[in-house]
Amino acid sequence: MGVVNKIVLVIGMYCFAMIAVNAQTTLNLYPLNGTIGVRFFSEKKISLEPRVDFQFDHADGQSNLFINTELFTLINFSREERFNFYTGVGLGANIYNQASSSFSGTLPLGARYYINDSKRIAIIGECGMKVTALDFVKIKSYALIGVQIRFKKS
Repeated sequence: MGVVNKIVLVIGMYCFAMIAVNAQTTLNLYPLNGTIGVRFFSEKKISLEPRVDFQFDHADGQSNLFINTELFTLINFSREERFNFYTGVGLGANIYNQASSSFSGTLPLGARYYINDSKRIAIIGECGMKVTALDFVKIKSYALIGVQIRFKKS
């Protein structure tokens, strides 16, 4: 990696860290399917959440690595003191090392329940429809259960 690339990477990581500390950021962990998300402006009406999940498959003597990335725009509605619903849209790319890559679109519907009064930890439940397309179109439903951890209470 060149010197310029390292400098750009360090500056990018610094900017990401500053945004994460100051922008009502939460870390969302979905352990059952290996997904990690970082949600920005989580207490606002509209928030952004980039997600990534890694899957490793070893069958018939071949190893495959799947990297699925998506950027979600989420809209919070029906907000109560410890509970709220959200919906939105997600667009992303799925990268496979042994097969063709594809693009995806997602329509999520989820709920969040805050465990404590400081709203630092929450349980997340989400379901929705996911469309994957490039050579062919595949539509499937999905469900996620996860934990949200807030970096800073604003």
